Formats: sequence, structure tokens, C-alpha cells
Amino acid sequence: MFPKIWQILKESPEIYQATDRFIEAGDWLVLQLTGQEKRSSCNAGYKAIWDKKEGYPSTDFFAALNPKLKNIVKEKLSPDIYPIGSKAGGLISKMARLTGLKEGTPVAVGIIDAHSAVPATTVTQPGKMVLIMGTSTCHMLLSKEQKLIPGIPGVVEDGILPGYFGYEAGQAAVGDIFDWFISNCIPASYEREAEKLCINIYRFLEEKASK
Repeated sequence: MFPKIWQILKESPEIYQATDRFIEAGDWLVLQLTGQEKRSSCNAGYKAIWDKKEGYPSTDFFAALNPKLKNIVKEKLSPDIYPIGSKAGGLISKMARLTGLKEGTPVAVGIIDAHSAVPATTVTQPGKMVLIMGTSTCHMLLSKEQKLIPGIPGVVEDGILPGYFGYEAGQAAVGDIFDWFISNCIPASYEREAEKLCINIYRFLEEKASK
């Protein structure tokens, strides 16, 4: 979050000044559903360098980036962070009508898409890794201990499940690279052969790779 805020301040200071709140999309959706601004430990920890014990970085840290960012948390964010699994509020009437759900239906605080896959795949204890592949890949682990591991900056207490440190690593581009490869590096003969077989190029390459 903060690199983007810093960019806005640098390139469009008038937008920065006019902005009341900078908020992650998941937290914004919860705000729309409940009328409550309740930011989650997942979004804050992995996207905004928040720590359960220390909170956000100090005002001196932000001032060193740009003096105008010194009080960014107090002025344009919120120091109040809620753990994964906690209730943000109930569905407001407007959203109840929009969704077809009952007004007051409990809404939990937000969680990042890949991170929600860990409990969704029934991994709720340490000892198993969940790999999620899409445009990027995320490798997820749970632990009762916090350890600083070179190359793994994504370690957040209550980041994936309450009571655990959630470790996140992976590759920033995977599906994007596959897409680039398909668009730029496939010979025309492969395209013609796939068309002749009435299959798409992805399946064609998968079948060739399996031989």
C-alpha cells in the first residue's frame, strides 16, 4: 500500500491532499457491506507492513520517505486492526437488498484471496504447505513461531488464521510469464497443429510436455 501512496503523493499531490482515506480493496468492500471501517490483520500485515505487537512503522520511518507522510497512519489510514475471523459488522439494508441476503447477516473482516485458500483446503495446523498458482504463485505455511528467514518477508501474526504466524513466499510472475510465452514464443506450426486437432494451444503444449 505505502509505495502506491508515496507515488500518489509524488506524482499527484493534489489527489493525496484531497484523499480522506487510503484503504485496501478487501477492507473497502467490508466497509461498503457493513458501514464499518474495520481493517484486517491480513491486509495490514501483508500489504502495509503492520505488525501485531509494533503496529505500523514509526512516524520517523515515514518522515524519512517524505516529511508529508509522517502522520499518514493517523491522518489517512487507521491504527485499529482486527484479526482474521473476527466480525466486522452486520450487512446493512442497502447491501441486503443488493445481495438478497438478510439484513444483519454477519460479515467477517477481509482476507486476501490466496490466503483464504489455506483454511479452504483444510490446512489449519503447521506442517503442510499450500501452493496457489495464478498470475503469481503463493507458498503458504502456518507456524506457532516467528522466525526471520532470508527471502521470506511475508510473516504476519494472525495473517492467515488467528493464533498462528502465516508465512508467505512465492514468485511474483508465473501465469503472466506463461501467457507472455504463449503470445510471443510459440511457432506458427504449433498453432496450426493445435487447430487441426481442435484443441487450444495450452492443451496442445501440455500434451507435448507430458510425452
